[in-house]
Amino acid sequence: MIDLVDHLAQDTSPAQSFRKFREIKLSSGGFITEERWREGDELVITRTKETTRVLGFGQERISSVKTIRLPAIVPYSLIIKHAQVRTDDDAVPPYVEDDGWEHDLQQLKDFAGTYENFRKARGYLCGDGRGRDPERVVVTDNSYCQESRSDRIKHLRQLGASKQVAAERVASDDRAYIDQIVEWRKDGYDCWWVQIEITIGGKLYEANVGGVDDYDYATEEVVADMGCEITHQLKKDGFDVNDDVERTAYQAAMLASKKQRLKYNLNMFNWE
Repeated sequence: MIDLVDHLAQDTSPAQSFRKFREIKLSSGGFITEERWREGDELVITRTKETTRVLGFGQERISSVKTIRLPAIVPYSLIIKHAQVRTDDDAVPPYVEDDGWEHDLQQLKDFAGTYENFRKARGYLCGDGRGRDPERVVVTDNSYCQESRSDRIKHLRQLGASKQVAAERVASDDRAYIDQIVEWRKDGYDCWWVQIEITIGGKLYEANVGGVDDYDYATEEVVADMGCEITHQLKKDGFDVNDDVERTAYQAAMLASKKQRLKYNLNMFNWE
């Protein structure tokens, strides 16, 4: 079925504060007109199906009406209960997508030192014995989505870090950045697919995203993002989602906590 029309009409009376009409064209011919409205804590959905049947002397129009009543309040916990996090088998390595893991592979001939020093340097990748020479992962000005080292130091300075703290933080980030890429290139990688699918009143509500390279991030923040998307879809269709205020307050508290920790880390060794 293909949605042709999806528009919202508002009624000013308190009991009928929500009204929505939708017309759906059927691939087999005919169409369905759907009307939704609120009656207190109930959502009423009426679907009128119009089809035609060819007879020997012409066509006959057939009409049928179906009305269903649903609780208009959907628990947010029910939405999150339908969240699934699984391995994304179709994802390519994060460093191939140029999504913040950009880097160069330095050859021995371009290294200012001996092979022994090259082998001991951070980012070293041994050859594979099948024609690939040893290489070294290096950070460039194209790394971090083309945010240069000087730009990153400048940003931290604007947040209140001293020159020393900003430089140490960037150097620490670079070490972790290189180590992560080396780990992926040596041991492989896992990416995650996050989705929520929930059917209410015969309609499927879904949200998904793939290629998430951190499992904890996928199970916490990405799942919450998908929950927000489903909440938005449900509200457009006349539902209310409880725990929404509490969830928003919780997310705001978590963000404030993250900002406080960042400020503490930036100023831990800031003596200027």
